[in-house]
Amino acid sequence: MRWLIIALLTLPFAHALEWSEIHFNPTGNDNGKEFIELIGTEDLEGCTVEDSASSDKIILVKREDTHVILIVEVDGIYNDTPNATVYHVGLAIGNGLGNTAERITISCTGSALISTAYNISGIDGYKEGLSIIYRDGWTVGLENGTPGMVDSQDREEDSHEDYRPESNTRCNDTLLLTLQTTSSKPGERVTFDIVSADYAWYEAIANGTVIGYGDTLEEEHSIILPDVSVKLTAYARHCGGRQRMTRTIAVIQEPEVAIPAPPLATQQTTAPAPAPTPTATVMAETPQPTVLVDQDRDAVPWISAFGIVTVITSAAVFLLRREE
Repeated sequence: MRWLIIALLTLPFAHALEWSEIHFNPTGNDNGKEFIELIGTEDLEGCTVEDSASSDKIILVKREDTHVILIVEVDGIYNDTPNATVYHVGLAIGNGLGNTAERITISCTGSALISTAYNISGIDGYKEGLSIIYRDGWTVGLENGTPGMVDSQDREEDSHEDYRPESNTRCNDTLLLTLQTTSSKPGERVTFDIVSADYAWYEAIANGTVIGYGDTLEEEHSIILPDVSVKLTAYARHCGGRQRMTRTIAVIQEPEVAIPAPPLATQQTTAPAPAPTPTATVMAETPQPTVLVDQDRDAVPWISAFGIVTVITSAAVFLLRREE
């Protein structure tokens, strides 16, 4: 039983992978010259390698009885590298590894197997054409890299066994992931800290999609919270394997405010506009024949009286003359 327990405890590390070397910025044209070197015996056939832009299926080229694994480009110059199990991907690893910074993840059966990030701003002495090698964090390597040669002179200070996954000579037992807050509103920036005695990196996943990543080379870590909760995971080397710490940032949803339904559509009744006031139409009078009318209503009586007086006078005169 004792040996069974020991075997079960060591099983997760028996096929563990470690980063060894990455050549992401060859001199001149990068096509066919980029490679990733890993230490381990994990079977990566059918797994995927992903950078910050795209992912590629890993296809076995040749298998060797060695702990050195190379992932190269399909038309690359390293497909026949001796003393290494070689896998190829497409014409480029991911979308072509970034020349200044990148995040690389190897996943199998949908789960991340190993992941890392680099940034040349934190690698002293780096320049184009050099590879980077992993020594408790990424450091500058040699011109054109040393694929398949873990024991090369650029690592003469380290023994071959130091890079084997079952080695416990390097053990990082300190990893702490602290959040500014465990919940926030969508669109707000959430900051967090990663404390580690060794190189560590993190990734933020929402709805199965990586929305942020980085490492301890950065001075500040933060993400913009989307409208769903985020799973934040920090990784570090730990006794030949990996140490991991996960935190969740919940989303504070604004309370829904009941908005009254609009009233049923009714025909809007508006008072009819008042009828326009008829405008008096001034008709031009038709000219009538001119008739002179004596407007003196007393004229007729005076004329009549004058006639009577005249008749009487005439009659009197006539009578007087007859009597004479």
